[in-house]
Amino acid sequence: MMLKIIFWVCFATIIYHYMLFPIFIIITSSFIKKKESPPLQYTPVLSVIVAAYNEEAVIRDKVINCLEFDYPKDKFELIVVCDGSTDKTFEIVKYFFHMSVVALHDVNRLGKSMALNRAVSHASGDIILFTDANTIIDSHGPKTLVARFSDESVGGVSGKKEITLDKKRMIISKGDKAYWNFESLLKYHEGRLGSIPTGDGEIFAIRRILYKPLDQRIVNDDLAITLEIVKQGFRVVYEPTVKSFERSSVNLKDDYNVKARMVFGSWQIFKYYGGFLRPFSSFFAFQFFSHKVLRYLMWLLLLGILISSGLIRQKSYRIFVALQFGFYCLGFCGLFLRNKKEIPALLYYPMYYSMVNLASLHGLIHFINNRSINEIWKKAER
Repeated sequence: MMLKIIFWVCFATIIYHYMLFPIFIIITSSFIKKKESPPLQYTPVLSVIVAAYNEEAVIRDKVINCLEFDYPKDKFELIVVCDGSTDKTFEIVKYFFHMSVVALHDVNRLGKSMALNRAVSHASGDIILFTDANTIIDSHGPKTLVARFSDESVGGVSGKKEITLDKKRMIISKGDKAYWNFESLLKYHEGRLGSIPTGDGEIFAIRRILYKPLDQRIVNDDLAITLEIVKQGFRVVYEPTVKSFERSSVNLKDDYNVKARMVFGSWQIFKYYGGFLRPFSSFFAFQFFSHKVLRYLMWLLLLGILISSGLIRQKSYRIFVALQFGFYCLGFCGLFLRNKKEIPALLYYPMYYSMVNLASLHGLIHFINNRSINEIWKKAER
């Protein structure tokens, strides 16, 4: 009896996460009257902050992209903080000093969170726009993001992270694009209901006055910033018309490491903000649990279904065993073909999905073992 309970609880939770919760959010948000687009004339001082550790391969293009933003030049500043960089990142940014670009460089590397703290302390803008060195933003995007702050209830605005399909990186970019498309759908409707669970650090604007200095140990800075804004009674909304374009990781190993690190960082956040994120303490906490926490526990639910269905001595449950065995065999075949230019979708998606959930488990193991960020940080190839 207990095995059947485990099986059906796990099965129902998976269905809830992937189907029932999204349907609930979409239907509920449809009753919210869509607001008119805010006027683009709202242009407070904007500080764009880029944390760039050893980003010589991409930093020139990033600086040029920021300088081409369609935003009043007398109300704009770009701050690049490249603490600890041992390559030519600082030298490349210095070339743009005469164009209202500020570069902060210290030989000591204290991590991204401390770099952001230092950059914000130098910022003069009413609005801070965080963006990553390896992303490109449409020139009209910042003005659209900033316009959302004309609503006084809004404390943060996140744009849409767009993964560009790359033939040389197709093994990663197809899976990443599918994931972020699903994320975008959920965030759009969650934002209409209140706040999204997390802004995306690739393109995330906030009110300067709401920024709280980050703990040095924090890995997922964008998640911590989101929660601090919501705790102060403001909303973090989603603006899918503003996109940041980013190439996927070069290979599966890099992508795996990135996802494991992000899950490790999320468990950090759950620890620090546990009281605030109790599932039924607020609608935001319920939404956060349904969207984020269950996703990082998906490996456990899948394992629960696999083991319980395998141990139940009834023919009807053998169908579930066969389906799971077939799915993971397809994933293994996809992994075996990972060096091929193209993997059939029938093999690719089981492989990618299995890899993502294994990375989630690995991230939790990092957290349980109290690993430091320096121990698990492996810079991805550009």
